[in-house]
Parts: sequence; C-alpha cells; structure tokens
Amino acid sequence: MEATILKGDTVLGTGVIQHLDPPMGVAFGPFTPSRRYSAYLHANTMDGEYLGDKATDFNALVDGAPVQAAAIAIEDWSKSLGEFHFTIWFREGKEYDPLFRDHADFKAYYPDAR
Repeated sequence: MEATILKGDTVLGTGVIQHLDPPMGVAFGPFTPSRRYSAYLHANTMDGEYLGDKATDFNALVDGAPVQAAAIAIEDWSKSLGEFHFTIWFREGKEYDPLFRDHADFKAYYPDAR
C-alpha cells in the first residue's frame, strides 16, 4: 500500500506501508521525500535528534484515499543512514481495520479476523 504525506495541498513525499502495529492503530514504512520536503520544516526527528512535532497539520492518502490520521511523523535519517521513514497513527479502528485487514502484520496479530 502506498501512502502520500501532505501539508495542505503540498505533497511532502510518498511511502510504502510495510509494517503495522494493529493494537496501536499505527502504519509505517520507508519514505521518499518530494522536492517540497524540508527536514527543518517537516521532520520530527533528524538522525535521532527530536526536532519537535511538525506534523500537526499534515494529512495522508492511502492508496489515493484520504484517511483520518491522529498524527503523522517523518523521521529523517538521510545524513547517518541515507534513509527516511514515516509513521501514521490512525484515529479510529473503524477505518484502520478494514483498510489493513489483508496485511500480513494485521493477520499475524488477529489471525481470526475476517
């Protein structure tokens, strides 16, 4: 599944949702920043140093559809590891469960979910 992270109408980048934490309602994975991304304006952490909560007005699309995110974080590890990561915390399980029901991490945690 692909996630697009936005601030208003500006695309900050895209990511692939690789992993989930189903009981916490969290989805995360690698992030590819757009040319509009700025670590100092948009990253919560840079190479392990907390920069502050930058994502209070971020929103996300998952596979092109808007989702109700409680919070979104971008971790910029570009200098030390050459990597970027993103995390989306969802507001409600009503949206999270149907969206990720077929994901391997969801199935591993809730093997009897249908």
